[in-house]
Amino acid sequence: DQFVCSTGTSLDANVSTLVSATTGENAAGVWTFTGGTGYPDPDVDFTSTDAATLVTDMKGGLTYEFTWTITNGECTSNDVVLITVDAEPLMVDAGENQDLCNVTDANLTATTLATGETGLWTLESGVGASFADATAATTTVNTMTAGNCYTLRWTVTSANATCTAYDELEICIDEQPVAAANADQFVCSTGTSLDANVSTLVSATTGE
Repeated sequence: DQFVCSTGTSLDANVSTLVSATTGENAAGVWTFTGGTGYPDPDVDFTSTDAATLVTDMKGGLTYEFTWTITNGECTSNDVVLITVDAEPLMVDAGENQDLCNVTDANLTATTLATGETGLWTLESGVGASFADATAATTTVNTMTAGNCYTLRWTVTSANATCTAYDELEICIDEQPVAAANADQFVCSTGTSLDANVSTLVSATTGE
């Protein structure tokens, strides 16, 4: 079970590797929203078929029960997790993911801190990035390198230091390609050949 300080959290259930003898199909799992003082609420959002899924749009001071059910042919198994949301949940948003071209710096705009709250930016994946002011919601991340992706986390601690919550964003930076069409041509026929360069770069944003 979970006690959370924000209106969102993650569910992380097991994935079955069984194959049904009766159907020949793989066992499948599904999440259902089954109870709690916050039930029912059509605003609560999650992906029912993902064992590891985010739950968002819960409300402070309420509880939320989710059931993970695995079906293997004629057999089923389920387990329940109860999420309790703090009465005054922290509202934390690190900002949108960013896809950029050939830069070393980027602007960060997380949710503004309320009175007494503290915040901290940290680098969760990627190498070499730094922050102009790691404790400010609005700041810049510096010294990144094109061709890489960086996961940044904005963590907020409540005024009474009893609750912390975080949100993450990803910044991916593509390298700048160089196009070379080669020299201009004067030709004596109605056809000719074009011979441009071929880039070997792989996009950080698309992987292509």
